[in-house]
Amino acid sequence: MEIAPLRARGILLAACAASIVCLGSFASTACAQSRHVRVAGRLVPENASVAPRETTGHSTQPARRTADVVHRDPPAQSPADAITHPESRDLSAPSEPPATEREEEKEEEAVANDEPADETLDGLLGPFLVREHGGVTGEYIYTGEVFMNARGGIATAHSPHYRGNLDLVVQIDTAKQQFWDGGRFFIYGQSTHGKSISEDYVGDYQLLSNLDPWPKTEIAQVSEYWYRQDFGDGNLGFKAGKQDANADFAFADLGGDFINSSFGQIPTVPLPTFPNPGLGLACFCHLHEHALISGGIYDGLPDGGQWGFSGLGDNGCISLTQLELRQPEEFGNGLPGTVRLGFWYHSGNPEEIVADPHPRLLGDNYGAWATFDKMLINETGEDGDEQGLGAFAQFGWAPQDRNQVDQHYAGGILYRGPIDGRDLDVVGLGVTNVLYGTPSRRIFGTTYETATEVFYKAFLTDFIALQFDLQYITNPEGVYPDSIAPGVRFEVVL
Repeated sequence: MEIAPLRARGILLAACAASIVCLGSFASTACAQSRHVRVAGRLVPENASVAPRETTGHSTQPARRTADVVHRDPPAQSPADAITHPESRDLSAPSEPPATEREEEKEEEAVANDEPADETLDGLLGPFLVREHGGVTGEYIYTGEVFMNARGGIATAHSPHYRGNLDLVVQIDTAKQQFWDGGRFFIYGQSTHGKSISEDYVGDYQLLSNLDPWPKTEIAQVSEYWYRQDFGDGNLGFKAGKQDANADFAFADLGGDFINSSFGQIPTVPLPTFPNPGLGLACFCHLHEHALISGGIYDGLPDGGQWGFSGLGDNGCISLTQLELRQPEEFGNGLPGTVRLGFWYHSGNPEEIVADPHPRLLGDNYGAWATFDKMLINETGEDGDEQGLGAFAQFGWAPQDRNQVDQHYAGGILYRGPIDGRDLDVVGLGVTNVLYGTPSRRIFGTTYETATEVFYKAFLTDFIALQFDLQYITNPEGVYPDSIAPGVRFEVVL
């Protein structure tokens, strides 16, 4: 009998069961209102959002990372904020977010016309799809893109390929349903189609598109279903169910508008995320107005196409811990800034990276990460305005004897509203780099891979965005010739 998998499975099942019991016991005493707002699929205090942003082989080469990246949307307080990416799973907070001017106008019109104020009709299909009614919210987003390998990599001939993704999200606010305060049920389904160019044409380890569900080709699945309960005015929260851990851990806010997957998820952190979210339990606790500590335990190797219980714990479990510190307004230039420091531990049995065909099992795996976001220039000088310049940085580390890539560095800058009259548009430049460990270099001959991305994202209407993207990938997968990959992506709120 394999004791370790059984123990890991028991820990996960006990944690989920205990969380459900506790949430049910305390639901009736939950707080009436939370100070949290939606920021890229996470619940954070209202003053915590960082502007200006809107939530990876060949026989002779090392295998790419097994988890792709999520991509998040800018928390801009504008109509265009309705356009989201597939990885922005947690799309709103239990409390009502601050209304934009457009939302306020809609409520006034609804009152004048004696219509429900919470029923919105924005989107390409307008009145045919109801977005919210009585605390039940639905979001329907389609994202499509075309990329090609213009030079280098594995091959360039016949490289242009199209890939699309459909997101369907439904969530229920228990307070608006007049059940109890602070609760939220969430279910998220998605379907992808088309083909990425990373596997056969570019060969990049970091995956140039965060829509790429590698190692899968196409998916049609219920990616997430979970329940979240907040207590004490939102200062303590629990989330239980099948979830994308990257919505809460190991991310940089300003990396969300980039298309390359490593700007969304740090490659050295093997957490359950797109396309394989996993069953788990997470806890969030505000130590202070400017300090949040989070922790979670998840299935060690989930299959996003399953409900989460098949093989639960067979490959151990992964634990995540993160401390988030936000800059007080009286410090520095007074503009928003956030630092996140985290550590992960995996109880599985990774193989030692050696040339021996029968490598020994090392018993566990672990690593650390850090991210930094900072708004540098606010054009208007008004609090909460996201128009201006921001910068971010990422770092990840894992031991090289059991991880092919042991270090990750990334950073970039973004400017929202670069052209007069187009205050929602975003232009960005970022660089992400992975370093292969000494064993991988010795065995596979791999050294490093660097991806440089520049993009311009234009909001054509309140529910349609078009993004022009160019990536220069140096040394794809550590061995291939430098690649140039141009592409275009569009996002539509249906």
